[in-house]
Amino acid sequence: MRLFLLVILQAAVAGCVPLLSLAADVASLQDLRAHSEYDRTTPFDVREAAVTVRNGVKVHDLTYRSPLGGLVPAYIVGPEGKGPFAVVLYGH
Repeated sequence: MRLFLLVILQAAVAGCVPLLSLAADVASLQDLRAHSEYDRTTPFDVREAAVTVRNGVKVHDLTYRSPLGGLVPAYIVGPEGKGPFAVVLYGH
């Protein structure tokens, strides 16, 4: 489970920028991706506070270390059961 959480967080932080309809006056995708660059040697220090299941949905309440300092609270939400499943990461 810990590895799964790390993979999800790495994808979120590594600059998986959604495909956007970029107008001519908007910065290039490389410029946008530069905003989410981070030191890949710094550990995320993921801490899971709780896991709840309601109506077949599993919610992981966690924090991870921000590349900019401090802790980031987040939820990972996905279906209960054996995957693979798509999940949603809510950083707040």
